[in-house]
Amino acid sequence: MAEVSQRIRDDLSLPLALRREMVSSLNTLAKAAGKMLEGIPASPPVIRDLIRHKTGAMVGISRGRWSNVRSHAGLALLHLGVINIPNRIDAPPSEAWRALLVRLVGKGPAAVLGRFARCCTRLDIEPCQVNDEFMARHRDDLIHRSLIADPETNFRETVLAWNNAVSSVPGWPATQLTVPDNSLYYTPPGARIRRAC
Repeated sequence: MAEVSQRIRDDLSLPLALRREMVSSLNTLAKAAGKMLEGIPASPPVIRDLIRHKTGAMVGISRGRWSNVRSHAGLALLHLGVINIPNRIDAPPSEAWRALLVRLVGKGPAAVLGRFARCCTRLDIEPCQVNDEFMARHRDDLIHRSLIADPETNFRETVLAWNNAVSSVPGWPATQLTVPDNSLYYTPPGARIRRAC
């Protein structure tokens, strides 16, 4: 992560203010993890585990500042290609995705599939191209190239929401996706499941 920080400092393609914010956020992230940047591998699964249950109060900053720290640290990692799925995707989904999303009923499916649609749009994947092969790559990216909390839960919820839409939403692509075996992912008793942002 020290190399990530140095590369951001040296990247003149980024505005100076953004570079400073990214570097500051990386330092704060390291502080939250109780480590030096030099001691943190630029590995999304490692970083995710280090900050998974941290809050702003635990780091001595406000909740809003902690949110900004995570956002700007994620932007730095996204800019350098360490991750390829940001926690937050502001760009709207494609026209084909929007045409389907407006037919969804309920906030839950709309939230899950809305985020998935924006993610697919970033990759130029239209609804008709979603299948098990693509989902296998998507699951791998969630686990190894994102900071999204509980990637396995996120993936399973997406697959279930998709399959439900196949059977309940007129015009939704007919491809049923393979639901991952939930027994493979052990959750300790009493542990909270955190949804991805």
